[in-house]
Parts: sequence; structure tokens; C-alpha cells
Amino acid sequence: MIEQRDCSRTKLTVGVHELLLGPTALASEGTRMAERQEMEALFVPRTIAVAGASNKSGKMGNLVLKRLVAEFPGRIHPIHPSEREIVGLEAFPDAAAIPGPIDLLIALVPADSLLPLIESCPTGRVKFFLVISSGFGEVSPRGKELERQLVSAANQRGMRVVGPNTAGILNCPYRMNASLMPELPPAGPGLSVITQSGGFAMALSMYALD
Repeated sequence: MIEQRDCSRTKLTVGVHELLLGPTALASEGTRMAERQEMEALFVPRTIAVAGASNKSGKMGNLVLKRLVAEFPGRIHPIHPSEREIVGLEAFPDAAAIPGPIDLLIALVPADSLLPLIESCPTGRVKFFLVISSGFGEVSPRGKELERQLVSAANQRGMRVVGPNTAGILNCPYRMNASLMPELPPAGPGLSVITQSGGFAMALSMYALD
């Protein structure tokens, strides 16, 4: 069993304190500070859960989990309906079984399994829901409706959704690879990137490794 680590966000907000989204730029300082602290749960999470985690080599749920285990300084909780341990970590049957709050829940399950996954999350326990799964508005009207249902169900439980069909998130100084990128580039200050294109993000991460 892998020993879990506690992490600190000290000096690792990595630009989050400079990130103001939409109307928050006009809000009071107190409101902006609350928004900044909330966004830290996405960019600098202390606890990550991975739904669709797997012991099978080569599966995305195995690859993403191993990348997190290799370098992420916080706590990692695999979610699997029947496995008790995955890549050396204690596994849980659902999000409700995980003790304590979850900053970031990564979804690596088929699109049709996402609503039951969200519905299994206790209200207020999960802050951000990172949906790497595809098969939504980018493919069909039914997928678009499923996307609306997903966001509505998440919001009812106090969760904010990133995705669906996203390549994920990298935080290089924090050593967090919550993405489809095979490797985490070296850390360095002064650059943050938000891109609509997963292909561009993949290419950029590859160039950063050179």
C-alpha cells in the first residue's frame, strides 16, 4: 500500500491569485478572494479522486492514476466498484465512501456512466468535476442534452464542471499531471496556458519537454 502524502499550497498557487473570471473582476475584494480560494481546489488540489481507475496496464484509468502517483504531492483516491486496491492505493466503491472532502474528481468513465457518478457524490463534498470522457455535444444532439443534464446535476451538488471532452489539467510547479499528456514538463514560473484545443495542449507539452 502506498503511503499517502499531505500537501501544502504555500507559494504554489501558480497564478491562481491572478485569475479573475468574468464578473468577479468587478466584485468586491472579499468576493474576489473567495473566488481565488475556490479556484485553488482546481489548480492546486489537496485531494484528487479518480473514477474509472484501473489495475489493467494500458487503460487510461491506469495511466492517469500512475502519473498522479508518481509526482502529485496530495492525497489520491481511486474509485472502482469492486477493486479494493489499485496501483498500491486503497480503492473506494464510490465518492461517498471516500473520507473527507474531494477537491478534484477526475472522470475516466463512459459518458453514459457520468450521471450516476455525479448522483453518487454527497452534496458539498466534491468541488470540481474534471470530465475527460467524450461523447457529448461534440457528437450529437443527444450528447448535448446529456451534457446539460450533467452540468445541472453537478451544480445541484455544489460541483463545478470542467469539460466534458477535455484533455485535462497540468500544473508543472505543483507536479500535478491530471491529463492525457504522457509526461509532465519541467516546472518554471511565468507561463500559464488555457486552450480550447487538446491537440494544441498536447503539442505544447511535448515542446516543453524538449
